[in-house]
Amino acid sequence: MCDSDHGIDDTDTDQSFGSETTIVEKNAKISRKGSNMLKNAIDFILSHKLRACIFIFELMLIILLAYLYNPLPSEVQEQVTVQTTLMMSGLGHVIAHTMAFLGLGPFSANLRWVLDTALDKNLSSQYFRDVVVTRVRLAGVPCVIYRPVALGETAAPAALFFHGGGFVVGSVASSDLTTYTMAKEAQIVVISVEYPLAPEHPFPAAPEDCIKVTSYVLREGEGLWVDTRRVGVAGASAGGNLAAVVAWTLKKENSSLPPLAFQVLYYPIIQGVDLATPSHINNDAATPNFLSRRYTGYMLASYMGFNDKEAFAAADIIESNRHVPDKIRKRQYSKFVNMDLIPDEFIHFTSAYRNKLADVNLYNKIKATLEDPRFSPLMVKDSELVGLPPTFIHAAEFDILRDDALMYAERLRRAGVATELYLSRGGYHSEATVFSGGLMRTTASGRRALNASFAFIRDKLGIN
Repeated sequence: MCDSDHGIDDTDTDQSFGSETTIVEKNAKISRKGSNMLKNAIDFILSHKLRACIFIFELMLIILLAYLYNPLPSEVQEQVTVQTTLMMSGLGHVIAHTMAFLGLGPFSANLRWVLDTALDKNLSSQYFRDVVVTRVRLAGVPCVIYRPVALGETAAPAALFFHGGGFVVGSVASSDLTTYTMAKEAQIVVISVEYPLAPEHPFPAAPEDCIKVTSYVLREGEGLWVDTRRVGVAGASAGGNLAAVVAWTLKKENSSLPPLAFQVLYYPIIQGVDLATPSHINNDAATPNFLSRRYTGYMLASYMGFNDKEAFAAADIIESNRHVPDKIRKRQYSKFVNMDLIPDEFIHFTSAYRNKLADVNLYNKIKATLEDPRFSPLMVKDSELVGLPPTFIHAAEFDILRDDALMYAERLRRAGVATELYLSRGGYHSEATVFSGGLMRTTASGRRALNASFAFIRDKLGIN
């Protein structure tokens, strides 16, 4: 046998194998090329989508900032700080309204959620060590007691503090740094009251709890190391209303409890009869992200027990001052709410919100509440103002509630009450709130107002 008969032709095999390898390589190259093209196409699409998303986000952010931005009066100092705080407040309102639009709850509950989310519920003041911070229940109401370490365990003077928030939002946490600062710098015990909020707990739930806690402290304060002969009340905005109500109620009851030593009211909301005072009109656009006539109307309606939908409907009427007929306002209420009580320099406003057709149905529903001094302290008779404790009232120049404070201060003076009016030039609503720092910090005007109030407290309590 010869090898050629049964052997393999190497030449043919090499050629065949080489041909197959070339095809595989070509297919691989085509596959890689296709994969690269697909990847490039995907990258191109994604990069452009990303750019589009970034562009849309930037556009929406610009629109939001433009919506939230509001030019401030030139007299307001530290405009960047104030504007930042205002825009953050406005953003909270936008989020709350958006959540309500999406069916995620009523506006009031959503706004509370936004505020609570932004706050340290553990109370950041407890980490400072110079003031002992204790959560307690007094007369069944949740409270926080701030006691400067320097006071030790001796009977010390005290102030009950009621936070702001339009009766609808706010908490002991939202006023934590303010009450801590008051305790530290006035060197007194401060008891911050967690009163119930509307609309779930409408008027008169809030003042009833505040009166109950204050009475308890005046009666049982020794067990809290409080000198019951040197106790006062203080509050901001809606809390200022509650402080005034507590002071008037306890004085009127003429009980065996020790009299209050003072009341401190920071930019209080004192009445709901007339939302066309000069400050309501001229300052409505000054700091709307904090407080506007419409939001004032909404929170007053909520406080009166209207649900969210009803409260916004009522706010439209209250904002335009149509919730009280003008004839009745002039005939029955002018002796309480009167422009003659306001300094001449502030009497410059339009009559656009006068002589409008009133909503008599709404007025009839809310008449009794509007006239109740526990709702509107400015409705207290002159004779019942006599004997109220020495009073410090903080009015802010560009606050829509400025004239409430001015009118109440003047009526107290005429009734013989020792009254110190602190008019904050260039000031705005909520300026006395103490913030943690950074861009959202207490401004110089707010700090001056706080210092003046602390000096007043120390003076009335005989603290050097």
